[in-house]
Amino acid sequence: MFKQHILFAFAAILLCFTACEEETFDPVLSLGEAAIIATPADGASIVIAEGTQNDEFATFTWSAADFGFPAGTSYSVEMDLAGSSFAAPQNIVPAVNATEALVKNGVVNNFLISRGIAGGVEQAVEVRIKAVVGREADGNVLYSSPITLNVTPFEAEREYPSLYVPGAHQGWDPETAPQIYDTSEEPNGIYDGYVYFVDAMNEFKFTDAPNWDNGNFGDDNADGNIDDGGGNIVANEAGMYRLGVNINDKTYTTQLTNWGVIGSATPTGWDSDTDMVYDAASGTLKVTLELTGGADQFIKFRANDDWGTNLGDTDADGKMEYNGADIAIEESGNYTIELILNQPIYGYTLTKN
Repeated sequence: MFKQHILFAFAAILLCFTACEEETFDPVLSLGEAAIIATPADGASIVIAEGTQNDEFATFTWSAADFGFPAGTSYSVEMDLAGSSFAAPQNIVPAVNATEALVKNGVVNNFLISRGIAGGVEQAVEVRIKAVVGREADGNVLYSSPITLNVTPFEAEREYPSLYVPGAHQGWDPETAPQIYDTSEEPNGIYDGYVYFVDAMNEFKFTDAPNWDNGNFGDDNADGNIDDGGGNIVANEAGMYRLGVNINDKTYTTQLTNWGVIGSATPTGWDSDTDMVYDAASGTLKVTLELTGGADQFIKFRANDDWGTNLGDTDADGKMEYNGADIAIEESGNYTIELILNQPIYGYTLTKN
C-alpha cells in the first residue's frame, strides 16, 4: 500500500511537470503597427547648397514597429521620387537597430542627380521606414506610411564608390593610383573600370582607400579570388585592361582590351575596326580618321574586334553605355576621335581637324 502511494505521488509530480512544459510557448510573430515617422516634418522643403555634402540633411526619427513581441528589429530608410510608388527605392540609411538615423546632404544629392534631377530644380521625394524581423523573404516586413520632402539639389557630378589600383605601373602609390568604380544606381559592391599597364608582367593590387591603411586585396593563389592582404596580381601582357571586382563574393576579373572604331562613317564601314592608340599624356585612347557624315552615318567603339564588349551613346549626351546606341556623324571630315575610359562614366570626343 505504501508503494502505491509513492507511485501515485510520483505520477502526480510528473503530470505537473508535463503540464508546466505544455504551457511554455514560443513567441508568435504578428504584423502589427508599422513605424511612424516623427521627424522631419511631412512636406518640409530642404535646399542642398554646394559644398555642404558632409553636412546634415536631416535626422530621421520614428516609432518602433510592432511585431507582436519584443524583437530584434532592423530598420532602413528608403527614398524614391514622389509618385513612383517606390518602384526603385534607394536605402539612404543602411540597416540599423535604432529608431533614428542621421542622413548627410551628399547621400540625398547623389540620389537625385543619379535619377536625372538637375541642380537648382526642386523635386518631391517620398521617404518611408522599412522594418524587418528575421528573414525578409519570410514576409516579416512592415513599411511606414511615407512622408514627402521637397528637395533642391545642387548641380554636381555624382560621386561613385571606388577601388584604387596601385601597382608597378605607377610606383605602388595608392594616392595617385587609377580607380575603378561602382556606378550602379544603388551601390552594390561591384566595381568596373579600365587601367593601362605599360609593361608586360605588371603587378598590382586593389585598395579601398588612397593609402595602405585600410583594406588591400590581392590574390594568393592566382585563382580569380581576392584575398585580404593577398599577393600581387599579375597582368601578363601590356595594354588596356578591363578590371572587375565583386566585393560581395570576393572575385575579380581581368580582360585585355584592344579598342577600335567601327561603323558606316569609317573607311572600312561595319566590316572591320580601325585600332586606337593609348595616349599617355591624357590617359585616353585616340585615333585620327576620315569620317563620312550625313544620314545613316554612324560609329561605335568595340574591343578585340568583337561585339562582346562595345560602347555607344544612347542619349547622345557624350556618355557611354555598354551596348549603347550608334553615334551619328553629321559632317564629313578629318576627325581626332578620343575614347575616355579613365573616369566613372565613360565618354568620348569627336574633334574636327
